[in-house]
Amino acid sequence: RTRLIVHILDVAAVEGRDPLNDFRQLNAELQTYDARLANLPQIVALNKIDLPSASENLPACQDFFQQQALAPFPISALTGEGIRELIGAVTGKLQTLIEAKPVEAPPETLEMPTATPRKLQIFRAGEGVFVVRGTEVETIAQRANLQTTDGVHRLHEQLRSTGLLERLEHAGVKEGDTVFIGELELEYSPDM
Repeated sequence: RTRLIVHILDVAAVEGRDPLNDFRQLNAELQTYDARLANLPQIVALNKIDLPSASENLPACQDFFQQQALAPFPISALTGEGIRELIGAVTGKLQTLIEAKPVEAPPETLEMPTATPRKLQIFRAGEGVFVVRGTEVETIAQRANLQTTDGVHRLHEQLRSTGLLERLEHAGVKEGDTVFIGELELEYSPDM
């Protein structure tokens, strides 16, 4: 049923990601998964233009996408800037496309391409609030069983083995601070 792909890229590179590299990687994964999907029309939204770091990256991103024959739409999901233009472009493009044939499910033996693991990163989200990102620690947090004492101890040991606790301490975390790992919210103590 997919007729159009809309890429929403973080042009401010808030988490240290490269929006152009993300775009290339997504398209490579689409090509690996299903060449038909990779060849669908695409629209690019360059999000977070309300942040100062976006102004540094925006010209290079706009040049890159114009060379790819794609007109990027600078937007801010936070302020709403550029959203109306993006929605208009998506609506207009969809109206020009004929109804696509449904995509057949890939054979069960086909393996999905694996995403590049994200490195461990710690962000201060306010006074006494830390946000942790990274494929390994988020997977550990997602699988944690906090209903038992053994599960809590296991989580602590696994997080320590990743180097997270040491990095949190280096980042200035104090006992009682809030630490988010994916969707898991913890109150920090030296033994978590």
